[in-house]
Amino acid sequence: RVVRTAVNGQTVEGAPAFGEVVLDRTFNASLKPLFTEADLVADGQLDLDWGGVWPVWRDVIGGGSASFAGIENATYRVILGNGTTSSSVNDVNNVIPVEFTNAFEPLDDQTRTTPLTPQGAIDSGRPTFTWRHDNTIEKSYPAFQLRVWKANGSTLVYDSGIRKAPPRSQQGVYSWTAPLYANMVTANGQIFATTNNYKWAVSMLDAKFTTFHPGETKKDFRLECSGVSGSLSDYGTIALKVRYYGPGTVSTAATSSRNNLIRVQAFDTPDFTGDPAGEAYVADVSALDSMADISTINVRVIGLAPGTYYVRAFIDTNGDGVRQDWESWGYANYVGTSESAVYNPKGLTIAGDSVKVPESIIYIEDADTDDDGFPDVYEWNQKGNLTTIGPATGNTFFTQVNPDLKNALSAYANMNLDTGKAMAVQSAPVFQLMRAAASPEGLNAVNALLSSTPEVEVESGIAVTIESFSLEEGMSVKVETATAVDGQGLLTLRAEPLSFSLELRHKASLAETGWETVASVPFAVGANETVTLSADDLAVLREKIAEIQTTGEAGFFKVVLTR
Repeated sequence: RVVRTAVNGQTVEGAPAFGEVVLDRTFNASLKPLFTEADLVADGQLDLDWGGVWPVWRDVIGGGSASFAGIENATYRVILGNGTTSSSVNDVNNVIPVEFTNAFEPLDDQTRTTPLTPQGAIDSGRPTFTWRHDNTIEKSYPAFQLRVWKANGSTLVYDSGIRKAPPRSQQGVYSWTAPLYANMVTANGQIFATTNNYKWAVSMLDAKFTTFHPGETKKDFRLECSGVSGSLSDYGTIALKVRYYGPGTVSTAATSSRNNLIRVQAFDTPDFTGDPAGEAYVADVSALDSMADISTINVRVIGLAPGTYYVRAFIDTNGDGVRQDWESWGYANYVGTSESAVYNPKGLTIAGDSVKVPESIIYIEDADTDDDGFPDVYEWNQKGNLTTIGPATGNTFFTQVNPDLKNALSAYANMNLDTGKAMAVQSAPVFQLMRAAASPEGLNAVNALLSSTPEVEVESGIAVTIESFSLEEGMSVKVETATAVDGQGLLTLRAEPLSFSLELRHKASLAETGWETVASVPFAVGANETVTLSADDLAVLREKIAEIQTTGEAGFFKVVLTR
């Protein structure tokens, strides 16, 4: 344990502020013989006795009138064991207590920093800040706080908060790359835009000086990353087509509220760990839920150095700037391609000698972390938590997948949300993609959905198994038949062929009653045989989907096997 024993060498007999334990940790001494500053960090402290020295000096020693500038040092005792905090030798502690002193600048305010870079125009989309802190006692302060303002010097754009100080070089220079990206929305509701002018300043902090000083020197800078690699700079762009079809609320009100923004982040690791290399947000949601248009780019992550990146998008529902497990999200992958591992993160490469801009589509899907049948984002939007709504009860269509969430939620306004005795609203983007079934993404989504259909008994004595189904590659159907010939249940095989029809059905909205059959493929199967329909056999279905798609009516499709 570390115990405060004095400030400026002074103590007050019996005062509770002296003998106060300011750190309490347990170590395996054989594995960890040294206690270092890293142990403070592990304990969640920025400096030993953070903010605790001044109240003791003012109220206990100075009787409420001591000068802040008068604090020059504080003394601490290190003891082992759980015995007394006394300085005397004792059997419980089993050591002679060790004491040390922390020094502080004897001033009312900490010495100001000297900001170095950035200054003027910089190419990077993520600035690295450097500064010096030459103070009166040549101390390496353990913490810092950095701020960025608009050019007017008063509108705060970014605040790092109080952080552990980066290492100081042999030349006395601190260097820190901020999680601040071109075109991102900051915690202050400001867009850190390219080509705009900004000012920045930094304060060094310790256990005595725990707040940013407004008198720090400010330095001017701006971003000038063109977004075209190989043109004005080596920094490039990734273009994204973000799509979302669920019930969650989305927003573009970046400067008034961060809630419900769609944040897009590029990482240099496929598991999306660490700080992003770039970040932006979806400012145009006009094509966000479009079924027909999956080619329009609605966000660009710029200012990225040459390299390979993995990109994700999430709805920042609670506005904290960090993706939570329950927030709706998606990432660039291989859905809609011929790759076998379609859900692997897709690497997008920026080449330093090319002006080519890599592109990808990202489908955002909803989470259901509490497994109650309702999308977490919907619960949060409605109630601000994940506990009030659900689970859904019953065994009807509405407690299963509902592909038309937006219409369903508004149409069923009489739901009892508090008890959850209502329809479930699990999102199913793969069903929504059926509306764009003329596209490769839509077709592959349908194929994946229907690739494994269980055996069903279509009528007494006839069992049908759909062994494979694809609008692009065809279908394989196995039929098994038997007929009872007497009351004892003896069976005889049915010999005649059986007639079936594969029907494509459509309706413009799920709110409508009934489905219209718009195309069909008739076929016959011999008893206990398997029939295969080729891609050419199913061409009429694909052509009808494309035809309806071009009319702009879109709507929903389903394929039904009838007897």
